[in-house]
Amino acid sequence: MWLPDVVYSKAMGGYSYRSAATPRCRPRRGHTDMSADPRDSKTYKLRAETHSKHAIYFTIVDGDNGPEAFFINCKEMSDYQYFTSLMTSYSRQIQAGVAIGAIIADMRETFDPKGKYFLEDGSGREVNSLVHHLGLVLEEHVTACQNAGE
Repeated sequence: MWLPDVVYSKAMGGYSYRSAATPRCRPRRGHTDMSADPRDSKTYKLRAETHSKHAIYFTIVDGDNGPEAFFINCKEMSDYQYFTSLMTSYSRQIQAGVAIGAIIADMRETFDPKGKYFLEDGSGREVNSLVHHLGLVLEEHVTACQNAGE
């Protein structure tokens, strides 16, 4: 029978569970186990009141050649398992060499049968789904990184 280790963390504000396979400390900088420096990531806070009453946090981890991995987190989201799976799939595609433009195009073509919604940033833009919204954020992130690198 598998039982998780229970760890108390003051920084995290309480107890957390960790499997025995989870490393107890981070690999030292420079080791091959660490693919990206955590300082090379940016987290975006999204609001989509039609999908969740809580904010959705979308983290993009940048590597040497652009985005390397994606993570999503939300306090309450009915489709959380699907979004987590999708972000893992996109991360693996990026690491396998798929162009970021193809992934952004794929995200922007996704629609939600529940209907469209308007972004709450005051731009008046309409998005087809939460995945479409994430695609817009990713596109803006990539554009900003390219402009900063010029």
